[in-house]
Amino acid sequence: MEGFTLKLGQLYPKSRGEVTLRSKDPKDLPIIRANYFENESDLKAMVEAVKLGLKFFNTQNMREIIKDVITPHPDIHTDDSALAEFVKDNSLTVFHPVGSCAMGGSDDSVLDEYLRVRGVKNLRVVDSASFPSIVSGNTNAPVIMLAYKGSEMIIDEHYSKSKKKVLRVKDLISGIFFVC
Repeated sequence: MEGFTLKLGQLYPKSRGEVTLRSKDPKDLPIIRANYFENESDLKAMVEAVKLGLKFFNTQNMREIIKDVITPHPDIHTDDSALAEFVKDNSLTVFHPVGSCAMGGSDDSVLDEYLRVRGVKNLRVVDSASFPSIVSGNTNAPVIMLAYKGSEMIIDEHYSKSKKKVLRVKDLISGIFFVC
């Protein structure tokens, strides 16, 4: 059997999940609530995306190579509520969660603008958890950029009071090139 898949995704979801502590015991796993489709507009956007995909499959050129659309079942192609159930039942994560301790300029942000955890000495978060919102693509390159900038901030802060020569991150990676 030959076939292909059309992958759809919501680039700017409005739904927000949360990560909370289960207990005071650091060995206990956290409670993670993804809350996918908590905001009705996210589900509506995905239903519209499925309908657009089905419309694409139904173009003359695509009909020449597609024998059957297997899923969603053809009986539900025009039923928005059935398509919404299809979306809820078949949606998957792409494992790019962000923002569980977002940085920001206000006191209610977990991190300050230097990635330091407010109220905790000598602790920073230098990964996608610090992003205030999700990027519209893969999180890999932004995390690499953040790690670079975060390491520079740590080095600058650590050596700002000493007269030692500071070894810069860019000196360490000058021969590395990233290809995307």
